[in-house]
Amino acid sequence: MRIAVLMAWCLVLLLHGAPCFAAGTARPSFKHTVAVAFGGELRLGTAIRVSESMARIGAMQRAALLLEKNPAFQVAKQGYERIDPDILRDGQALAWAICKPIVTGQEQIGKARDLGVRTTVTVVTPPQLEVRIKEALLNPARLTLFRKALDMDQGLLRQFVHVSASLPAQGAQPSALHEDLTPQFTHIVNGLHALTLLRDMLDDYDQGMWKNPSGVVEAAARALELAPDNPLLWYARGTAEFQLQHMQESLDALDRALRKIPDFALALHDRGTTYVRLHLTNLALEDYNAAISLQPGNADFFRSRGSAHLVLEDFNAMCRDFQTACSLGTCENYHWAVSRGHCTAVPTVPAQ
Repeated sequence: MRIAVLMAWCLVLLLHGAPCFAAGTARPSFKHTVAVAFGGELRLGTAIRVSESMARIGAMQRAALLLEKNPAFQVAKQGYERIDPDILRDGQALAWAICKPIVTGQEQIGKARDLGVRTTVTVVTPPQLEVRIKEALLNPARLTLFRKALDMDQGLLRQFVHVSASLPAQGAQPSALHEDLTPQFTHIVNGLHALTLLRDMLDDYDQGMWKNPSGVVEAAARALELAPDNPLLWYARGTAEFQLQHMQESLDALDRALRKIPDFALALHDRGTTYVRLHLTNLALEDYNAAISLQPGNADFFRSRGSAHLVLEDFNAMCRDFQTACSLGTCENYHWAVSRGHCTAVPTVPAQ
């Protein structure tokens, strides 16, 4: 089937980071078109959602190639190497942080027994691009979530390829052992939709804080109805609950996120901060230690652990962490501790 072969070829290229069906325009906008076949258990709605997700990723990949050439990106990439090199392993997380992909064309193609849907997505770079790039690069928590959302998107598309390969050939009689694939396609489509909702929520996220935490809690609850095991949605809900002073709800949500991604450094850090608010400081230290072991170059993690030591009145440990945070570029807490006489004015051995 021509469209099916075309779909498989496009997916393989897409998942390896190469644009397919590229129909780009001149800077600063980019187009990407994808065709996906449908029929039988692979419904039109599934093909539409998958083609949209693929086309968005493809268009963003093209935008990312432009952003990677920006001097600010090159400088920031070196700084992110000490925090989490995966965030800026390419320009895609940055592209998602500053650009909006828009579906600009969609049509059903082919004839009976050879049907498909073709979707075009356009990405237009925003005005004041240089300013937007610099602002986004100074917001590592937001970039982290965009990176993880993209990785989850691509994981779901790989699942789609795998499940699609199990479909019987057009016109073939289903065997008695043939598995009903509809639930698997539904899971994939719901997961892709939930990630789109998450990205919409991230418009409200800046420097680790939600501008409208009540709205985020509600939006996350709706998205979790589609994808109840999505750890990023649980993280969003947990951090928003924290801002609303709902500490137990925050802890429960962050627990759910960490069950799915145990090495989610940002979630470990934020759960530690929730433990501090719940007066469970020793548990907080365990989470901060785990977060620091994953990202030993993250100044904010040392600053938070130092604050936990302050709660326990362990001033030596506090000073070591504040000094390390200062050596990594965040000195406010260290200067405060020196002014209060808790720490010496000359940093000693950094904390590990």
